[in-house]
Amino acid sequence: MKSKKVFFINLGAVIFVSMALLGTFVFENSQVSATESSDKGSVFIASAEAATTAEASAEEVSEDKKAAGEMATSVKFIAAALAIGMAALATGIAQSKIGAAGVGAMAEKPEVATMCIVMLAIPETIVILGFVVAAMITMF
Repeated sequence: MKSKKVFFINLGAVIFVSMALLGTFVFENSQVSATESSDKGSVFIASAEAATTAEASAEEVSEDKKAAGEMATSVKFIAAALAIGMAALATGIAQSKIGAAGVGAMAEKPEVATMCIVMLAIPETIVILGFVVAAMITMF
């Protein structure tokens, strides 16, 4: 029964990390398309009005792009923090259960010590996965 809990905790962490990565890419792409559409609108306005209006609208668009870029950067770092944090939390819970069971098994059979150490190291791969996803989120 405990192994099912550990499995579902780890599965939840992997799903959360994947959703954080997907959500970041979707949010970033929506911001890019929104700024592209505002660029097209500003070009239309600039061709229709005087040069001073074109300069003012270009400044507004650049400010909008800057604000959208700052928001996308903020969301990236929040997603990266959630990816590594949730993966580490799930790994800690899993390792606490595996460690307690491993100590109990070693008390009864000392020859299972190697297997317990290996089983205790397996959940660390989820933290490594969370770290890799967090690095990918912040790089792109």
